[in-house]
Amino acid sequence: MFTSRAFAGFITLVSALGLGDAVPMQNRDVIAPPTITYGDLLNEHLFASSGASTALEEAMTTTGLIAISGIPDFANLRRDVLVGSYKCSAEASSAKTVELQDGTTRRTIAGVTKGVEDEQDMEFGADAGACSSSFRQTSTVFRRTVSKVADAFADRMSALFSLPDAPMLWNSNGTRAYNSFRDIVHGADHLEHFHTYSQRSATKEASVDNAIDLHTDQGLFIAFTPALMIADESGGQPTPTSSPAGTFFLENKDKTRVALEFGSGDVLVFMLGDGVEQYYNHRLRPGQPRLRSAPHGMSMPQRSRGESRVWYGRMFLPPNDALSEEHGLPFGKVREMAIQDVNSKGGLGSGIGCSRRLLQSDADPECGENQMYCWHQCMDYTAEASPAVCAEQGLKLQCMNQRDQIVDINAHGDHNPTCSNSETDETAPDPIPQPAASLGCDDAARWESYLGLSGYSNSLEIHANKTYVMWNVIEGDKVKMRMAYKGYLGYFAVGIADKRTRAQGSSHPGMNGANTIMGIYDPDPEIFGAPFVGTSVAAYTIHHDLSAFRHWVDTAERLPAGAAMEVSDCYASVEFEVAAIHGQALNFTAGTTNDLVWAIHEDSLLKGYHGYCNKGRTNIDFTATVGHTQYQWPGNLGVVLVLVGVRVGEGRGREAEGLVTIQDPKPATASGSLSAGLNNMVAVVALLSAVQVVTLRAA
Repeated sequence: MFTSRAFAGFITLVSALGLGDAVPMQNRDVIAPPTITYGDLLNEHLFASSGASTALEEAMTTTGLIAISGIPDFANLRRDVLVGSYKCSAEASSAKTVELQDGTTRRTIAGVTKGVEDEQDMEFGADAGACSSSFRQTSTVFRRTVSKVADAFADRMSALFSLPDAPMLWNSNGTRAYNSFRDIVHGADHLEHFHTYSQRSATKEASVDNAIDLHTDQGLFIAFTPALMIADESGGQPTPTSSPAGTFFLENKDKTRVALEFGSGDVLVFMLGDGVEQYYNHRLRPGQPRLRSAPHGMSMPQRSRGESRVWYGRMFLPPNDALSEEHGLPFGKVREMAIQDVNSKGGLGSGIGCSRRLLQSDADPECGENQMYCWHQCMDYTAEASPAVCAEQGLKLQCMNQRDQIVDINAHGDHNPTCSNSETDETAPDPIPQPAASLGCDDAARWESYLGLSGYSNSLEIHANKTYVMWNVIEGDKVKMRMAYKGYLGYFAVGIADKRTRAQGSSHPGMNGANTIMGIYDPDPEIFGAPFVGTSVAAYTIHHDLSAFRHWVDTAERLPAGAAMEVSDCYASVEFEVAAIHGQALNFTAGTTNDLVWAIHEDSLLKGYHGYCNKGRTNIDFTATVGHTQYQWPGNLGVVLVLVGVRVGEGRGREAEGLVTIQDPKPATASGSLSAGLNNMVAVVALLSAVQVVTLRAA
C-alpha cells in the first residue's frame, strides 16, 4: 500500500523518469482526440450499437488515447476541484515541488485510490487552511466520478482486448491471476496527482521548448482532465480563465507529432501506458491487434504573469503483488527500489522500473560522461562507438539493434551504442514459416509416431499436444534426452542452472553462466538469427552478464556422436546422450536432483530470446522413474511443470526459489498421469526468475 510519504518519493520518481527527446512546437497539426460518450460507454447495448465499440478499439490500437464526454455535471466538478487544488497546493506542506527543464515550477498534491471504490484521504500537512473541508468534499466526489468512468472503461477494454492463452499478470506466489484490465484496475492502488504549473516570468526559456518531453507513462493507463488556466485576481481569489493551457502533443505511429485540442475540456481522457507493452502485447499471438502506449509531452503556454496551469491525472498501476517478469520481483517492490534509487541520486535515478522512450544522447543526465542511455541502461562508449569515433566517420552515435535499426523503449533483444546514420525503426524479426496445412501435420497418429513416447520411461508435456521433453537414464551415468515440437522452431535448449548467478541476484538468475545444450534450426544465413551457425546441436556456456547469443557463440563444443537436430516436413526435435554438459557433470546419485534450465523459441530464428512462457527451471532426479507427465493447468497458462510426490507444506523453501522437483511419484499410477492417485500436489510455472504456484487436488 502507498503511504503519503512513499507517494512523495514516487512523484520525484515520475519527474525524474518522465523525460524524452525534445520536439519543436512549430508546424504541428492540431486535431481533436477520438471521443465517445459516457452513456455509450456505460450501456452495453449502446456501446455496441452506437459505434462506440469500434471507435474505442480503433483508438486503442492507433493513437492509444480516447476522450469520454457527457459525464454528468463533470464540467462543474472539474472547474471546482482544479480551482480548489490550486489554492490547496499553495499551502499544503505535503505538496512536492519540482522545477522542470524550461523553468516551470510544478507543485503537486497527491492521493491514492484502492481499486475503484476506496479513495484514501489525502494528507495535506499542518497549516493547510486552503485545503478546506469544501475542497476535500469536492475532491472526493470528483475522484469517485473518475473511478466510475474508469470502471466502465476497464470493463469495455476487458471485453475488447483479452488474452486467450494466459493472464495478463500473476501475483508473485502464483495464487492469484489478473486476467483482464478489470482485474488489474480492481486489484491495485492507483496514484493521483493534482499538478499546478507556474513560471517565474512571462517569457519562457528560449533554449528549451517543452516543459515535459516525449515519454510514455508508467502503468496500464492514465485518466486525466485537460488542464485549466487559473489567474490570481486582486484580492487573492483564483479565477479560471479562457487562456490556452499550453500544448499537449502526441506522437503517431509514423513518428509525426500532433497537438490535441480538447475543446471546452469537460472530458475525461484515457491514455494507454507502458504496461500494455509489458503485460499485454508480448503475450499476443501473431496477427492479433496490438495496443499502443501513447508517447506524449507538454509545453507551457505563452501567457501573462500570474496565471497557472492546473491539471489532474490518475495512474492505473499494476497491483503491488503482481510479478514483474523483467525484474523477477513484485511491482510494489520494483517501485520501492525505484523511489529509493531516485532519492539516493538527488532526484535522478538509474532507470529501475522506468517507462520512457530511451534517450540516445550522450547528454543524458542519468549516465556518465563516457556513456549513453541504451536499452534500459547506461552503456559505455567503446573503441568502435563513441561521439568522436562516429563523427570521424560522418555517422551518428545511436542505440541500435544488430540489424542496424533504431531501438524503441519496448524492444527486447540485443542492442548497443553504434555508429550509424540509419533512420529505420526497429521491427520484429521475420517469423518462422510453419508447415503448410496440406501436409497433414495435425494428424494425431502421425504426431504420436514421431514423438516416440514408448521409447522413453519419462516425459514432460510442456505445451499441450505441442512440446515434449523425454528422457531415459542409460548405463547409470548418462541421460538420453529428446525434445520434440509440433512444427518448426528456432531452438531447443536445456542446461544446468548456474549457482553463482542465482546467488548474485543476476537479472537472469541461473540462466547466465549456465552450461547448456542447444539444438538450433538455422537454415539460411540471409535470415537474421544473430549469428548464423547452421542447423546443429552443441554445448555452450551462456555469458555470465550478456545474454545475447553473439557473446557466447564461440564457446560451442561438439557433443558425442549421435547428437542431432532434426527438422522434418512437419516437426522438429533434438536428441543427445550425455553424462556432462560442457564439462559439468550431471548428478546421478539417488535421492539428489539436477537444477536445470530450459527454453525454446518458436517465433523467429533469433537465438538470444524466447517467447512468453517458453522458459523454465526444473529439478530432476535422474535415478527416479516418473512416467509420462501430462500437461495440466487450470486457466491454460501455457507452460506447466508439475511437482510430483511432494505434498503441500513440504519443501517450501524450494517452492519459494521457483524450483520444480521431478521425483518418483508415490503411489505410481498405471498411466503415469497425475490425474489420479496423488493427493495435494503443486503445479509450478517456472519463469526463470520467478515462479507461479497453485495447488492441485487429484480426483
